Amino acid sequence: MQTTQETISTNSNKVGLASENGQSLGNGPLYSMFPCSTSKVLDFMITFHRYDYSVSDIAKNSGVTFKTGLNEVRKLEKEGIITFTRKVGKATMFQLAKTPEADAMRMLALKIANRRIDEEIKKQSIEN
Repeated sequence: MQTTQETISTNSNKVGLASENGQSLGNGPLYSMFPCSTSKVLDFMITFHRYDYSVSDIAKNSGVTFKTGLNEVRKLEKEGIITFTRKVGKATMFQLAKTPEADAMRMLALKIANRRIDEEIKKQSIEN
């Protein structure tokens, strides 16, 4: 029987979400514009905003070290972008907050992603 994490990993690989370095995303929209660890964490949390994650899961799926993930989570929680949801055993779980600041980040990521899609479509239509 698979654990929940194994199921998520298996399903992520099936739909092409997991990259070779274990990241759930390749270069997300925010990271493509602002290449830093904060944008890696934000891209992950925005993309999977309906669920909560431990710092370990956030770090692994964002492609950063645990220590960097912990620092980013603390910073983003202080800024009201992510929020504590619950404790599961020893793990503290976090989720994208339902605040105007977090909504602004989601909208920015969506606009960047839409622009990248439009550019790719235009590029492919020129090639054909």
